[in-house]
Amino acid sequence: MKDLEKDVHFDLIAPCQKMTARKPLFQMLAQQASAHLRLPEQTIFQRLVDKDTSTGSGIGGGVAIEHLKMHRARRPFTALVTLENPVDFDAVDNIPVDIVCLVLSPESDGPYHLRRLSRVSRLLKNEALCEKLRTAQSASEIEALLLDPGEWLLAA
Repeated sequence: MKDLEKDVHFDLIAPCQKMTARKPLFQMLAQQASAHLRLPEQTIFQRLVDKDTSTGSGIGGGVAIEHLKMHRARRPFTALVTLENPVDFDAVDNIPVDIVCLVLSPESDGPYHLRRLSRVSRLLKNEALCEKLRTAQSASEIEALLLDPGEWLLAA
């Protein structure tokens, strides 16, 4: 997992969020990203809404991965949110989403944005890990799952 630590650092881990729709979730993600990156919250929110409208982010299995490159971002921001109740994301398999990841990178980040996105995608396509994330009750519990493969890796 040492490679994961180099490529993906989660700035925000928010378990068991009570969201009923995508827009409130996007608002929360935009607010958190804004605070970390010192970018306008409304700009991030609008970019999330626009991207979601043009290309769906539901990758299947109850997972959505939002990703953006932002012009004035100076560093990446990555968030992982689990939802108390699944939300419709127009996923490819029509299953509502209860795990959402945001990968936001500087526009000048070159291949590193795709590398982070690939790492996150690979992690969240692991059904055993996703089941553990769904039952995790704290950010520290989720962080431990992400940094130490333990049992979930063996179940893959």
